[in-house]
Amino acid sequence: MQKNSSSQPQSLRMSPTERNDLMAALEKSEQLASGIWWKRFFNAPLRFIYAVGSRSFLKPFLSQGINVKAFTFFTAEMAIRLPAATDIYLTGCKSHPSEIRLAKWMINNIQSGWAVMDIGAHFGYYTMLLQRLVGSNGKVIAFEPSPLAYEKLSANAGIEANIVTCNLGVISVTGKQLLAVRGVLGSESNSFSDLAGATTILAATITLDDWVKEHGIIPKFIKADVEGGEWELIKGGEALLSLYQPIIAMEIRRVHFEAAYYPAIEWLKANRYKMYSLSADGDLLYCPDAWTYLQGGNIDSDNFLFMPKKGAEN
Repeated sequence: MQKNSSSQPQSLRMSPTERNDLMAALEKSEQLASGIWWKRFFNAPLRFIYAVGSRSFLKPFLSQGINVKAFTFFTAEMAIRLPAATDIYLTGCKSHPSEIRLAKWMINNIQSGWAVMDIGAHFGYYTMLLQRLVGSNGKVIAFEPSPLAYEKLSANAGIEANIVTCNLGVISVTGKQLLAVRGVLGSESNSFSDLAGATTILAATITLDDWVKEHGIIPKFIKADVEGGEWELIKGGEALLSLYQPIIAMEIRRVHFEAAYYPAIEWLKANRYKMYSLSADGDLLYCPDAWTYLQGGNIDSDNFLFMPKKGAEN
């Protein structure tokens, strides 16, 4: 299997200045996202009107959404389909505070030359950010099971030789599985685990262990946002996670916590991982209990980092 090497020419590494510039650009987008709505309006009035229209007046007539270009804080042009990804369209970032904290952690910690995975990539926001961070000598593998979202992911990744896109769901079995699809606006909530009341399609799936065995690429970092399929993902990747212990970023929700998240968390803890929440600056904060953290803060969902104990702070 292919492993990452930490030795690389200095010219291929992202400089501290480049990382500082990325952080400053993200913080500017954060200020725009967290401010009063009229700040976003005055920042880009035509875009604001167009985005609001896509959610209300035009939505009944455009079931497949509106194809537009967004411009990210990390200076990449990104194809999206409104009304999904409206926050990226208006602010240049995924604007939920948990997503901003995760992006800050990535900027500070993802290294040039790493192989990384974006599982549940949607249109490819994190795929493109990760590609910027790992550089031309790194590799990004992006998985997205929904054809509608995958079309945009593939378009956004198409010009980058070191991005591999896979129209696959990553779960506990390799084959095909019913996927709930919830239209353009709900396309970030497509799920293999919650089919109630949703239109379903038969989507191709693969286990993490099977994909790695076939392609021989060992990720140093995995971002997983699979809408309640986290335990299924972990079960399908037990060999990889036990042997190589990549860093894992996982979005955890209060909904379906007991069935989807609790067993995944407990498996990771039992296999030499420590769990962390993230500070406003994207720094690790040890978190022994995700449920207490979410319930105590009245938080519906948040991103958590699972660090191998050998590499985590004590």
